[in-house]
Amino acid sequence: MFVSWWGSKQVGKVPRLTDSEQLQLALDLMNWMRQGVNVWQGLNMVLVSSRELGDAKLETASRFLLAELSEGKSLGQAFHGWANPELVVILDSGVKADNLIGAIQELERNVQLKRKLLQAIVRQLIYPISLFATSLVALWFVGTQILPRLLDGYGQAEMLPVAVAVSEMANLIQLLFVPCILLLVSLIIWVLSNRKVYTSTFHRLVSTTVFYQVYRLFCAVSVLNQLSLMAKYSRSLARSCVILKNHAQGLVKHHYQVMLEHYANGYTELSDVMNSGLLESSSLMRLRMSSGRQSERSQQIYELAINLSRKAESITRRRLKVVVWSLYSISFLLVVATVVATAQTVFYMLEQWS
Repeated sequence: MFVSWWGSKQVGKVPRLTDSEQLQLALDLMNWMRQGVNVWQGLNMVLVSSRELGDAKLETASRFLLAELSEGKSLGQAFHGWANPELVVILDSGVKADNLIGAIQELERNVQLKRKLLQAIVRQLIYPISLFATSLVALWFVGTQILPRLLDGYGQAEMLPVAVAVSEMANLIQLLFVPCILLLVSLIIWVLSNRKVYTSTFHRLVSTTVFYQVYRLFCAVSVLNQLSLMAKYSRSLARSCVILKNHAQGLVKHHYQVMLEHYANGYTELSDVMNSGLLESSSLMRLRMSSGRQSERSQQIYELAINLSRKAESITRRRLKVVVWSLYSISFLLVVATVVATAQTVFYMLEQWS
């Protein structure tokens, strides 16, 4: 008999698991279900194991899931809102536990690839960004606090062009810093809350930037991986889009909305259905050329996702080198300007004293 502890006071706590921990929890549950137990019994077994191991985070997650299921929610709905959206889609797909294990393992590999790329980006950017921020703060401090005091009482500011330029630049930084931060935050909120942004002039302008192109590629990879999994396990892509849209965000959600509109308008060719602006013309051409049974098409979509993932990684690494060296160069110029301005002012003061 399975013991249930999900009625405790910890039920209301939303789980705080990393992507890896979420995937491992789902795999453990699927392995229990593959042995013939139902989802309730499987979660109770996971709960028992978490208590024996002293894993408080896993115990909280198990309690939360059992409480959600007791309210009549599906397993995917119980994971929705706090877990990886792609994991939610897989769990909500209606696929058997045996097939779900393979799908979750594929998702785990994709998550690991994204994590490695993100870690590589962070490792390469953390030092140049820190150096840039430090040099910027140094210029601001020297330009607003030190140079004005040194120059106080001395006329002929035109004799110190570098010092004057640094002081003016520092004042400009101080004046624009807060408004720029507020503008950036407002812009992000507007983009996230406005669906029409994807068809606006602003979107067309942003879409020409490298950062957006890389973001779009990663969104395309995510969409193709999801569709590949759905096609692999013989689920209608039209019905899958409804599930995928309910758990998607941002550009990916917009893409699924367009796909549903195309299905409603009678489109049947996958390349026409997928033509939302997310995929490039070459990718759409490859989809148009794909054929065969649904399982074969699933493999073709998956291979396209791999190619786009490699392309996104290649562009990211190339552009990352440009960003890193640009930050180093700007930091060097800021440091040189700060040092020259300070030295010029000090030498000018010594000349005046002598």
